[in-house]
Amino acid sequence: MNIKCLFGHKWNGCKCERCGATRDEGHKWTSLEGKCIEKCSVCGKEHSIEHKWSGCKCEKCGITREEGHNWSIVEGKCIEKCSICGVERSVKHKWNWNDNKCSRCGEINNFERFDWVAEELKELFLKQDTDGIKKVALLFGKYSMSEIAARFARKTNSKDANTLCYLWDGINDWHY
Repeated sequence: MNIKCLFGHKWNGCKCERCGATRDEGHKWTSLEGKCIEKCSVCGKEHSIEHKWSGCKCEKCGITREEGHNWSIVEGKCIEKCSICGVERSVKHKWNWNDNKCSRCGEINNFERFDWVAEELKELFLKQDTDGIKKVALLFGKYSMSEIAARFARKTNSKDANTLCYLWDGINDWHY
């Protein structure tokens, strides 16, 4: 402390006019362009301020977060892209039963055909989608239920595979 302020400071907001000492009150905050920071025009102290979120991106500083994305499918790819920040993520292929191609990206399914049929059956089974299971049955009617159930069992558990067999018997529509 300066001798001039021995009997008290002469504060101008956050800074003493006599000795230059600062205190943490009376700041004159101004926003810094392109940042979520304010700076005191008197003493130079900075502090963070809240982001102004527009979906996943802050309008002030441009930082992104993992929520608020606006996803849309990229044409010809199994990718979604956020229209706000541009980040991309993979999405599940949409396999066409007839030609083993993905209807989104055109990739050929190089896996064993039964494996992805079993995966599709698993999803239909978990949704209890009897009509969907019937459609799969019509496409793969030449295979025995035990062949399909064995592949299905690898994707789920044996209890679910047995339940699928019983459900299939209830449909009674294995061949077309």
